[in-house]
Amino acid sequence: MAQLRLKISFAVSALVIVSVAIFCCRLRFFPSNPKVSICIPVYNCEKYIAAALDSAIGQTLKNIEIVCVDDGSTDGTAAILNSYAARDRRIRLFSNGTNRGTLYSRLRAILESRGKYITWVDADDELYGDIAKLAYGRAVKSGADIVIFNADVYSRNGSKNRAVERFVNLRLGDINGPRSVVELIDLFRREKRLWLTCWCKLYRTSNLRKMALDLLPYATANRISFFDDNIFIWYALKNSNTYAALDKVGYRYIAMDGIGVNVNNRERVDGIIAVQRKILSDEKTNDAVASAMEYTSRHDQMAINIICSLPRPDGFAVFDDYLDSMPQQFATKVMDAVAKKDRKFLDAYVNYKTRGETGGDN
Repeated sequence: MAQLRLKISFAVSALVIVSVAIFCCRLRFFPSNPKVSICIPVYNCEKYIAAALDSAIGQTLKNIEIVCVDDGSTDGTAAILNSYAARDRRIRLFSNGTNRGTLYSRLRAILESRGKYITWVDADDELYGDIAKLAYGRAVKSGADIVIFNADVYSRNGSKNRAVERFVNLRLGDINGPRSVVELIDLFRREKRLWLTCWCKLYRTSNLRKMALDLLPYATANRISFFDDNIFIWYALKNSNTYAALDKVGYRYIAMDGIGVNVNNRERVDGIIAVQRKILSDEKTNDAVASAMEYTSRHDQMAINIICSLPRPDGFAVFDDYLDSMPQQFATKVMDAVAKKDRKFLDAYVNYKTRGETGGDN
């Protein structure tokens, strides 16, 4: 009889253990101190958000959380987010209520995150399955504040975009030991590569939290939905000391301009102007500002195309603001670029400045 009771006790215990395991598996329940927070700022991405979420959920590193900040989506995005959150307890949803800009959403995601490290996936992109595990391992082993990896770049038609890929990836190789962030600034200055994106990096959360608290008043007062990567990465570098790197492609970037942001062309230029002024006002004595302005100047062609297409004299006023937002040496380069792009616009602008002639509509 005693043996029977013992067998029943063992059977019940085993059943309880199996039941708990199944329960945890179904809910993806993990402690409140995840190793990595995967953060996703979201705005009107109902066509793409499921793939982004699937890529986060499917990470081989299971002790993660997925922090989604909905920036006032008006399509079916919220319903998709709620559906996924109901199936996976690691997904935590937050809403801005109204559209407050991508930068604000990123900062809120940081402040809501509980992981020791943070990485990003934009709502129309994807992470590859083992990148969180590999980047986390490199961060822990090296003690670095930032771990950098590479991306595949595709056009919206599904073809590989090699041209953009060359500018996104630095191809640093494997860097195991922590190196100074200053090296990144110097490397960027030499290579002239467009690598300053939020994604393709793992960050120490405590460093980003300091940055988020500093930038939140600015992001609250300025709706920055375009060019947010630039201001984010420079302040992330400012609040970090060391980096390491993985010779690994861990991100799938879909080059779909304008997806997931709420901006028109004029707001794109306004965003560039606001970011440049913010960097200049905070970094006047920092050598990093030179690299930052080199980076922003690489968006000159985009800004110039938009400015030259604006009705006059509004276009002239915007051009004034644009030139005023950068150091003089870069403003001179921009004037030269405008001369090549639209000589008539430049001549009309000069007349506007010297004689007050509006130049009429373009």
